[in-house]
Amino acid sequence: MRSMTVQERRSKLLEQFQMMIQDEQKMDQLEALLSEMLDSDESSMNESQKKEVLEIRDQVASGEMETTPWNEVRAKLDLKYGI
Repeated sequence: MRSMTVQERRSKLLEQFQMMIQDEQKMDQLEALLSEMLDSDESSMNESQKKEVLEIRDQVASGEMETTPWNEVRAKLDLKYGI
């Protein structure tokens, strides 16, 4: 069995989402889940990971580490995955 492409997965999830929001109880549960995911203040990163993120942020801010502008990243993703 072949794996699904990003486009196929997106379409499948959209279909499932549309079916879920037709049921008010399921829509309430989905809304609560999404709210919890988006509003969570607790980070799933451990202290070592947090330290690494801060070090990288400092390297970017100082110019020591180069970055790629979002519009370039997005264009490459769009070409490769159709996002």
